[in-house]
Amino acid sequence: MGTNKVRLQKAVLYFSPYLFIFLGITFWRMFFFTFQNASYQYVLLDALRDDFFSGLLHLINNVAISFWRTVFGVWIYSFGTIGTTGFGPLTLTMMLVLLFSVIVLVGLYLFKFTDRGDLNDRDFAKQAGLIGLVFWGLSGGSVWLIGIVPQFNFSIDRFMLPFMLGASLILACLIALIKNQRTQMILLALLIGFAVSRQFRLEEIFRSDWKTQQNLFWQMSTRIPALEKGTILISNDLPVTYFSDNSLSGPLNWIYSPPGEMNVILYFASVRVGKTLPNLEPGQPHQLYYVGPTFYGSTSNIVMFKYEPPGCLRVLDPEIDSVNRLLPESLRNIDQYSNQAVILFDRQAELPVQFYGDEPEYNWCYYFEQAELARQMGDWGQVVELGNTAFALEDYPNDPIERFVFIEGYAHNGDWEKALELSDVSYKISKKFVGPPLCKLWTRIARETESTREQKVTMDIVQNKFECLP
Repeated sequence: MGTNKVRLQKAVLYFSPYLFIFLGITFWRMFFFTFQNASYQYVLLDALRDDFFSGLLHLINNVAISFWRTVFGVWIYSFGTIGTTGFGPLTLTMMLVLLFSVIVLVGLYLFKFTDRGDLNDRDFAKQAGLIGLVFWGLSGGSVWLIGIVPQFNFSIDRFMLPFMLGASLILACLIALIKNQRTQMILLALLIGFAVSRQFRLEEIFRSDWKTQQNLFWQMSTRIPALEKGTILISNDLPVTYFSDNSLSGPLNWIYSPPGEMNVILYFASVRVGKTLPNLEPGQPHQLYYVGPTFYGSTSNIVMFKYEPPGCLRVLDPEIDSVNRLLPESLRNIDQYSNQAVILFDRQAELPVQFYGDEPEYNWCYYFEQAELARQMGDWGQVVELGNTAFALEDYPNDPIERFVFIEGYAHNGDWEKALELSDVSYKISKKFVGPPLCKLWTRIARETESTREQKVTMDIVQNKFECLP
């Protein structure tokens, strides 16, 4: 009894600093934090007030689902998704080698060097189970209060975190209750092996996400030197797993806003249009509180872009993209609200090199972004010069629309043959999808270039070859 009392006193002593921090934060959140419900409401309390028994059943259901997912489902998920990584052959092979190596090494260690009595401690099982259930139950209060059930997908998977300690103790209890020690060892080796392989997969996904983010902002800063204050950037869902438009708005403002200000914001069209951003008609004020700064903007200052690697980042051109069926579905039918006029040329955005490193080597996308910027500035000679350099690279466009800026540049410079050649290359990729925007492009070229004999001959060829209406 004395030993238990001493252990309890030490536990309280060691835990007290963390307890004081917890109580301090709780007190601040309860009485001083003014944005307690900025993102989530007290769904459970509202449900209990409306119909107590129905709300209670809803709570019990959420608790049961949470228990299954956090104690059992999360491990089954690691087993069940082993073949759906999307990795290339080399990375997948490395992951599988790591998986089986860890299973074998852990199994050997348990069978050779572990005291068999350590794996069959009933007292430990009871203590771990009881403490685990208490911690697990306390962890879920704030989650169930706002009507959330933990899930495996980003970003709701963050609600798994509070349950980690309790779930781990419950799992240890369940393993300790298995009577056959060989089964215990095999199960433990499998769990550790698949946990390690899961961490390998997560590391690879984070690495890929980070590479995508680096390329996104380097290309963006090349194409968009600066933006008017209050600009809303709208894009397709970017090909990242663990970033959202919320999280990407942070570095976006490091690049385009003075320190401490939030002058721009990024929205994924599929998530925000019609919801956070209910109306795209120009002239509508828009603001959003970001648990710190508040963004103030206007729907008159919208820039839309598409980014689907290995294709380049491309700012939408409403005249061309109105018939572009290669656009992601979330951007179709709203491209007309993109306003390139809010892109400024009086200063150059700079990426924080301490995070994003040095500028990458110039490739096709660099010259494409520079050419798009030169086109917007009306510098057709620069477009042609960039095109000559880009087409001499051992690189190439991954989207047929990326040739359009150079088609337009060569046409404005009177090189009709080169403009037709590039048009033909793009058209052959997909007549059905490339044809309509290509015809729109040539309609603009005809309108903006001098009417000469060469132009008229070229336009006749365009109308016949690409099936464009006169």
